[in-house]
Amino acid sequence: MKIKVKFVLSIDWEGNSLLKDNLKAMNEFNKKYPHIPKVHFLNPAYYTNLSQEFSKSELTKWIRYAIGENDELGLHIHPWKSFVKASRVQYKNSPSYISGHDSIALGDFLGGDIPLTAYNETEMRKLIQSGLKILKENGFEQIKYFRGGGWVSSPKVWEILANEGIFYESSAVCPKFIAHRYPDTMLEVLAKTSWPFITQSSIPYKLTNNLTEFPNNYCLADYLSADEAFELLQNDLSRPQEKSYYLHYGWHQETAYKTIPFTTPTEEKFRYTHYLFQVEELIKKVEEFCAKRGYQLSYPKLDQTYT
Repeated sequence: MKIKVKFVLSIDWEGNSLLKDNLKAMNEFNKKYPHIPKVHFLNPAYYTNLSQEFSKSELTKWIRYAIGENDELGLHIHPWKSFVKASRVQYKNSPSYISGHDSIALGDFLGGDIPLTAYNETEMRKLIQSGLKILKENGFEQIKYFRGGGWVSSPKVWEILANEGIFYESSAVCPKFIAHRYPDTMLEVLAKTSWPFITQSSIPYKLTNNLTEFPNNYCLADYLSADEAFELLQNDLSRPQEKSYYLHYGWHQETAYKTIPFTTPTEEKFRYTHYLFQVEELIKKVEEFCAKRGYQLSYPKLDQTYT
C-alpha cells in the first residue's frame, strides 16, 4: 500500500501586533519554501486597533509582504474591543476563555480571549460580515476559509459562514493539545465540547451540506512542538489504516520570530516566541522520514486535501 502524506500549513493572525521581525521571518520562510502553499487566517482587527503605528496602506503592505505567492486567505476572528465597536456591536468583556472572568489585556488591547460564541447570532453575523468587509476594503478579497479564535465555532457560525459565501471551515482541533497548554480553562472545555471526536488522525470531512471542515489536527507550533508532532506522526504511520494521511500544522504570526514585550505578571504568562523554527524543524523531519520510508509526501492547498 503506497502511503501518501498530505502536509498543509496555516497561520493565525491574531490581530493585536505586527512586528516587522515576524513579518520578515515569514517572508524568508516563503523564499525558502516556495513550493509550500499556506492559508493565512487574517484578523480584521489590525485595521481597527487605533494604537497601531502603521497607516492602513502600510498595514496592507506589510501583511502582503508576509504572504506567499501561492498562499490563500481565510477569516480569523478574535473579537477585540476595537473591532467589535467598529462592527457596531456592543462589546463584551467576559467571559474570558483563559481567566473565566474578565478579558486579560494584551498590551493595550482587550477582547482577544472572548469566544466569538459569547455573542448572539445577530451579533456574530455582524462581526463576520464586518470582518469580511474590512478585509475586502483593504485588498483581501479572496477569503475562502474561516477559523474561530481559540478554535471556537458553532452550528450558528457555520450557517452564517455559508450565507456569506464561505464554505470551508478550519476551527476543529484536537482537544488534548489545548488541554496541554491551557489546562483547567474554558478554552479546554470549549475544545472538548465542540470537537470531542477530533484527534491528530482526523481528516477533512463534510460538516454540513454547505460546509467542509479541515481540522487543524496537529494544532499550532506553540501548542505542539516539532518533536512532539513528529512522534505522533511516526506512531500513526507505523500502523497505517488509510492510504492517505493528513497533517495540518501551523503557527501564529504574532510569535513567528519574536513577541511584544509584556510587563505585567498577568501578561507574562503569554510570553512565547520563535515558533516558525519549530515549523521548519517538522518539515525537515517529515521530509527525511517520508524519503526513507518511500512515502509520497505532498504539500497541497488545503481544499485539495479533501477526499
